[in-house]
Amino acid sequence: MRFQDSVFNQLIKVIPRYQFDRLADKYKADFRVRKLGCWELFLCLLYAQFTGRRSLRDLELNFNANRRHFYHLGCRSEIRRSTLADANNTRPAVLFEALFQWVVAMGLKGKQKSQADQMASLVDASTVVLNKTRFGWATGHKGKSGIKLHTVYDLDAEIPTYFEITEARKSDLTTAKKLTYESGRTYVCDRAYYDFQFWRDLDEAGCWFVIRLKKNSPTQIHRRRRVFKKDRHILSDNEVLLNQRMARSRKNPYNKPLREITVRVEGQKDPIRIVTNDLKSQARDIADLYKKRWQIELFFKWIKQNLKIKTFLGTSENAVKIQILVAMIAFILLRLLNRRPFFKDIPLLTLARLIETSLMRRISLLDLFVTPPPDPPHPVTNSPQEVLAFA
Repeated sequence: MRFQDSVFNQLIKVIPRYQFDRLADKYKADFRVRKLGCWELFLCLLYAQFTGRRSLRDLELNFNANRRHFYHLGCRSEIRRSTLADANNTRPAVLFEALFQWVVAMGLKGKQKSQADQMASLVDASTVVLNKTRFGWATGHKGKSGIKLHTVYDLDAEIPTYFEITEARKSDLTTAKKLTYESGRTYVCDRAYYDFQFWRDLDEAGCWFVIRLKKNSPTQIHRRRRVFKKDRHILSDNEVLLNQRMARSRKNPYNKPLREITVRVEGQKDPIRIVTNDLKSQARDIADLYKKRWQIELFFKWIKQNLKIKTFLGTSENAVKIQILVAMIAFILLRLLNRRPFFKDIPLLTLARLIETSLMRRISLLDLFVTPPPDPPHPVTNSPQEVLAFA
């Protein structure tokens, strides 16, 4: 009989074991580790993400119930709750950061960039509120505890390409200024990234930016551009200059002409103002690009609702970082599966739910999403024996 891998084993084949071992050797992650190595920890946490395990005890019972799959997964023995807790606290999170970047490279490999999206990336951050008593290290605002997930989301590949976890009180802009930006790419941000020095850094790096202006942001009209009648949602399109002097007589670091586009948003009373250093594209294309910024909000909503992002299997900073990084890897694995021709038209949520219920079944991924044929009807016979049996 032909051997069939489990659904879980088919999903993790994207990550070769030798590649994981190379990263583990690089960071000496398994140095003097006798029980529950980093690969086994990764399997346990990835299993928890796909199946929605709520606690270490829940993970221990459910994972060990599938011990017949351990050999093919590369797991040496059953896990113990205490050992798993120690591993969460002591295994280096930098290993999983490197693994996340490697999986991102796989997600971007061979992906054709569409001209409409102009190699666009969305930049934003989302806050996860934590219990102050259990997560005292995660300081936030107004006495609350929490962490902030700073993300760069590739609009064309539909995956996060950069991820950093900080305390909730850290500014979105502070983290954004430390990033390395790709020349020729457009970065779309909201008002949290309103900073002239940040805009100058993007411009000098050869990048385009599309950022929403604040309501009271003063600009000087340098030249009015034509607005086409068919673009009814575009109220104005002007080349503008920023004030050369800022508060406290500081000199404005950005002294180049910008483009300000005022857009009417359906369902909102006031229009929004968008500023960009792209002076060539059409106004409707820039407005549509900013509208797509909502995709990163949907991404944050999806991972919080369908992955283990809001509840954690450990309380230390190291445990929280590892769990979130594994959640991001799980999302990219689902996205890579969603790109295959057979799964292209299946919603990502449907993929996640079917995988959750069949993760340890020995069935092909193709058969998992194919409706089985109906059972053939039983033949009706009228033999003399049947007649006599009921006489």
